[in-house]
Parts: sequence; C-alpha cells; structure tokens
Amino acid sequence: KPVEVVKPPPDEAIADGVGTIRISLIGDDSGAKVVVRGGKNLEDAPPLSSRVPSGVYTVVVRLGNGSLSPQWRGSVKPDEARKLTYDVATQRWNDR
Repeated sequence: KPVEVVKPPPDEAIADGVGTIRISLIGDDSGAKVVVRGGKNLEDAPPLSSRVPSGVYTVVVRLGNGSLSPQWRGSVKPDEARKLTYDVATQRWNDR
C-alpha cells in the first residue's frame, strides 16, 4: 500500500488590492528606522504610515544603537489597515 503524503494547507490567499500599514514605536529611540520588506519596500523613521499592495510583509526596527528588533511577519489585506506598535523596552510587537 503506497504511503499517502499529507501536504500542509496552502497559505491563505490574499486578494489583490491596496491596504495600509501603520507602524509606531513606544519608548524613546530617536535614531530608529522602520524597515518593511514585501510587495513594497519601505525604510523610514517611525511613525510610518503607507498604502501598500496587499501581500505578506516582514518588518523590523533598526534602533539608534544599530541593534534590530525581533522580526514581525504578517499580511496586509485590501482595504484594511494593519497597525503595528513596537515597544522598545519589552522588545515586543503589538499587532492590531
């Protein structure tokens, strides 16, 4: 009897369109830069708010001392706003 290979379910399909990604910082780090990679690549000082093509994005914060935040990875869907906040003190992302 052949062995059946169980495939994981496909990633959730994200419809084409434009959404918004908003990224802010809690805490004091005046030299910080937000780095966004995905359908549109962005790099700017926080707070950052931009309309972007829908899709999967990876976000990190490059702090003034050169260290990087933990990576956030998630989707931006059409006509929705993804609101991310990075807390410098706890090194955690809050995703709303």
